[in-house]
Amino acid sequence: MRDLYAREGVRHLWFVDPDARTLEAFELREGRWLPSATLANVAPVSLPL
Repeated sequence: MRDLYAREGVRHLWFVDPDARTLEAFELREGRWLPSATLANVAPVSLPL
């Protein structure tokens, strides 16, 4: 799926696990998905769009 999103110009991905209460955010840079944040529990979410 990541390849499809990159090809279509999606620049950010968020993976949310409600059971583990985590969020992993990735940003597309120069054709590669790079992690931009990992948050857990009740950490406030403040990430660029």
